[in-house]
Amino acid sequence: MNSRVTYLMAIIAFSASLAIAQTTGPVAYIYVSSNYSGSTNRVVGFAANADGQLTQISGSPWSDNLYYLATSGTYLFGTSNVPDSLGKNIFSYSVGSNGALHYLGATNIHSSSSDNACDYAGDLLLDHSGSYLYIYATEAYCNSEAAYLSYAVNKSNGSLSYLGVTPGNAFGLDAPLTMAADNLYAYSSPDNDMYGTICAFTKQSNGSLAQDNGGNYCNITPWPPGQPGDWTGYGGIVTSDPTNHLAMNMLYFDQNGTQSNKIETIAINTTNGDLTSSSTFSNMPETDVQNVDGLTMSPSGKLLAVAGSNGIQIFNFNPNGQATQNTGLITTAPITQMYWDNSNHLYAISNADNAIHVFTVTTTGATEVQGSPWNVPHPVAMTGHSLMTGACSAPSSDGVNVCSPAENATVSSPVSISAAATVTGGVYRFELWDGNTKLLSENTGGMSDSLSLAPGSYHLIFSARNSSGVHEYATRDITVQ
Repeated sequence: MNSRVTYLMAIIAFSASLAIAQTTGPVAYIYVSSNYSGSTNRVVGFAANADGQLTQISGSPWSDNLYYLATSGTYLFGTSNVPDSLGKNIFSYSVGSNGALHYLGATNIHSSSSDNACDYAGDLLLDHSGSYLYIYATEAYCNSEAAYLSYAVNKSNGSLSYLGVTPGNAFGLDAPLTMAADNLYAYSSPDNDMYGTICAFTKQSNGSLAQDNGGNYCNITPWPPGQPGDWTGYGGIVTSDPTNHLAMNMLYFDQNGTQSNKIETIAINTTNGDLTSSSTFSNMPETDVQNVDGLTMSPSGKLLAVAGSNGIQIFNFNPNGQATQNTGLITTAPITQMYWDNSNHLYAISNADNAIHVFTVTTTGATEVQGSPWNVPHPVAMTGHSLMTGACSAPSSDGVNVCSPAENATVSSPVSISAAATVTGGVYRFELWDGNTKLLSENTGGMSDSLSLAPGSYHLIFSARNSSGVHEYATRDITVQ
């Protein structure tokens, strides 16, 4: 082979590798606040590839001393972890194209109102549009109560504007808060006590949270019936799915101290936020997880991860019935917090073994990603943001771009779904329907999934909307053989 041919082949090979590099990128950015020494935390950032493997973002760990985190992908917010500050500051950061954080400024929650002068900021939640930030605060009203503070996010610079605080609750209110799929109602756990079941809030027109159900907002769900007389039940953590349902862990003890953790399925009435359940003591599935510390729903709503002191277990979630076991314990490491991306990966931190674990999870099982776990010194909190990958890009103006399936295509199951949307004000819900049946739902502007469909004809409707209800649509008629 002459030198010219060899040279040309080298150029072709280089070009091919460059094309792969240009079309293959991270599927998510993951951020972990990590206790490096004493009272000093650092934030470590990771880029996750399509296989779920992690690469530390250049420049991290950052020196910012933060605890609880939340990110919209454009901005990241963190509570201060400075001794004696009572977590009074919320720090804002912009997120660079490579996932790196850039400090923007701080918001002092103590100065927002005299009601908040003693607050300690805890868990953070952004609504589905990234427009509002909700802060769990203890010592609210300076009288040992808990409450939620509401802030508007300035989309142009990441600054926060105070909106209000919910009434204090000395018994039932706890974190985490979860936002319903319609972005109008929010719910939190009752701190595993018997004073209430689920605390409910309605998002007002200005984005602030108000107590729901006429002031009885921490006692609005009936206990699952059928509980034997010698068992005592406690409400646990709640998490929402993309079809306006909640999953909740119920902790039971009998008179001998025997413990039973069960999963309750709850439906949300989208007209008023009221909750109903078909779960009973006997039909709820029992978990292998003890001392449940985390409950989180996958973006598709099909998978529920339950974590606690002895590991993680996956359930297949059925919003119209009861959850069913997908796996046993997929790790035995004590887990404190989890995050799902849009590529079937579950990320989980374990303070006990100084690690972040990553799993690939489907409706038929879970496996730990090659290279997992990754070492992180004493991780205390985590957040993440999924990225659009592949060739399907959002249109430059309002609309929906469907890359797969093609119009009038005949395909085999599972069907490759790839689409992206643009809606003025930002996409907070992107759904796929077959007629009146919802098939998929995402809280980002991109959709990439493999969807199992029975043989037949389908009229697929890709529907994207912003927080004001403005819709953009695209349709595909396909045949599944």
